[in-house]
Amino acid sequence: MPEYRLAKNTRIWIGDRAGANELELTAKLQELEIANPRIDLDSGLHPATGQLTLAGGITLGWTENLDPRSNRTRWQMGNQLRVQCQLSNDTWVPHPLGALRLLKRPKPPRGQDFVLSIGDDLAHLDQNPAPESSSGLLTASQVLSGIKPTEAINLLQPRTALPTLVDEIALTPVMHGIPARQSGTRVKQCGAISSAYLHLLWINGSRQLRAALCNVDRAPDFTLSTEDYNWDCTEGDFPEIDQVVVATTRLIKLDRDQADQSGSETDEGMTTTEAITDPYGTPVQTSSTTQPENEVFPTSSSTATITTGTTSKETNYTNDLFNYSLETSRACKGLLFPEDFPEDTTLTDARELKEQQVLTGDGKRVYKIVKTQREPAGLVDPSVSNKLALIKTRQVTKIWREHGDGVQWREQTVTWDLRERRITSPSRIGNYPPPQIQVKPQASEAVEQPDTDNSEANTSPPKTVLTLRRTSPVFGPGQAKAIATLQHRIEWGNALPAKWELPLSDSLIQNYHPFLMFDWIDNGVVYRYLSHSHVFLHSKTSSVVAMAGLFLGTVENGILTPALEVLT
Repeated sequence: MPEYRLAKNTRIWIGDRAGANELELTAKLQELEIANPRIDLDSGLHPATGQLTLAGGITLGWTENLDPRSNRTRWQMGNQLRVQCQLSNDTWVPHPLGALRLLKRPKPPRGQDFVLSIGDDLAHLDQNPAPESSSGLLTASQVLSGIKPTEAINLLQPRTALPTLVDEIALTPVMHGIPARQSGTRVKQCGAISSAYLHLLWINGSRQLRAALCNVDRAPDFTLSTEDYNWDCTEGDFPEIDQVVVATTRLIKLDRDQADQSGSETDEGMTTTEAITDPYGTPVQTSSTTQPENEVFPTSSSTATITTGTTSKETNYTNDLFNYSLETSRACKGLLFPEDFPEDTTLTDARELKEQQVLTGDGKRVYKIVKTQREPAGLVDPSVSNKLALIKTRQVTKIWREHGDGVQWREQTVTWDLRERRITSPSRIGNYPPPQIQVKPQASEAVEQPDTDNSEANTSPPKTVLTLRRTSPVFGPGQAKAIATLQHRIEWGNALPAKWELPLSDSLIQNYHPFLMFDWIDNGVVYRYLSHSHVFLHSKTSSVVAMAGLFLGTVENGILTPALEVLT
């Protein structure tokens, strides 16, 4: 048995939301509990939550006022906590789950112990999501051309405010769509991606976003004897399921009819697509449509049905992002100015409406929307000589700026009107986020198709069947089968569970991940368990971790005989 060297001490700090202005809490540490849950393959998330208990009253022996009612900054939700463990060589290292935040504002202790509800970034941001409009951009063309799951999660990172994912989840199958956010937060959207690849997202002690593969077929991390530790089998409250059916959907790439996307000439209702270059040399795409307006136009000699006007719309994109749209209306000169151009059926520009999207400097959100209207000068001032010249008659600019802590927004609307000869600039503060960044419609789209597969045990009928209806999709063939098989192994493991308690050793701290594999020697027989629920318990005198394990089978000469034999 390898020597288990105990971690000596624990220390802890609390800072602000960015981790600055730290205050050490170690001297008043009464109890610290950090736990992660059982495996949840549907959510793809493995958050850590817990409770920190500090001894004493409001002052806690410090000069700083720690009453949450009067020192709101110190105890606001989202403030960072940092936990360290001391190794046997006296080196201080991050606690495996020690990158935490306040999940709730604590209540004043009033002479009692001071209790803080804590959790990692997954727990905090799922409970208090980042403002939707602080989103990074993930364009349709990026996804439809095929994107790896780690890349997709990191491109969504500005929307979630999670740390950057440092692990490569999988190279295949690539994704051709992002799971729809039917309910919940963007954090859940990232979990839906990782779960399709049998990975769960978690936050390590260095506040990095990690992806742990739930692999039940790998070698053990520890081989221990049940006689040396507090270990016991527990009653199984899960039945042994004979068949697991996974009912889900698969996101696939579907090409639209290309004929609807292009045309060689402008005609009634026809769309044209033309590649052009803007003055700065950036590739852009412009699509336009034109609709004629046919009316009866009376003249002194006859009454004829002619084209009295047209309306055309042009939409301009730069690098697949919406730049501007321009709607142009043309009308007969004789209708616009009958005294100056009597019976003249020549078409001229009657109005232009331009809408432009302007992004922030980092390109992560919409900064302002500008709508400009131009009309013939003669409609505004009949005395001008060139009545057909288009001039700006109205412009409305909406600007969005983050307000305060970034949860609220300041929306300002600047209106300039030539006819009314005035400028107005009202603003409002509140839940008024900017609109989503508009992107270019693609020639292909991601669609969901039903996908069902199963895992069946080599048992005799009648068979008990568990049907799992996933709320998130898969992205390639075989993923539904893999999920069904893994869930089947988990269900059987839960039918014969065990639990144990270990001192927090150097090895556990330095090699921790959420799914540690253990070979337990019990009465000369080696039993393999996958630990999947960990509770770290720290006090002034001890640091231990309690674990729950799934039974995977017996081991002889290094070869595993699975508890569950699955039919292929």
